[in-house]
Amino acid sequence: MGNIADTRGMSGSFTTLSYDPIAVTLPPTLVSKTTATLNGSCDFKGLAGTAKFEYWKVAKVPVIIATATQSFAASPSTYLVKQAITGLTAATSYTYRVQCINASAAVNGLPVTFKTTR
Repeated sequence: MGNIADTRGMSGSFTTLSYDPIAVTLPPTLVSKTTATLNGSCDFKGLAGTAKFEYWKVAKVPVIIATATQSFAASPSTYLVKQAITGLTAATSYTYRVQCINASAAVNGLPVTFKTTR
């Protein structure tokens, strides 16, 4: 919140609106031995935006892999974002998060962990 004063000495206040996107990582679906579908949602606050997922094996030194970027038109709606991934290792834990980007900021959703089947 900031303060302003007009030329007559009267003062007021104003609030700066945030256009940072809202990123929510959702549970994965269609998890198998070597594949999974990553899910999330992005509210770009009416601006155009892009989204991608970052995922990694749960390990001492994780190697983060980014999926392809998906583009979304300016809209007041929240978009559901999905990405099928392949080449996973059976019976292994992975963590992922959605990243939503607009002209205001890049925001990561909270990480979600899942385990592939045997």
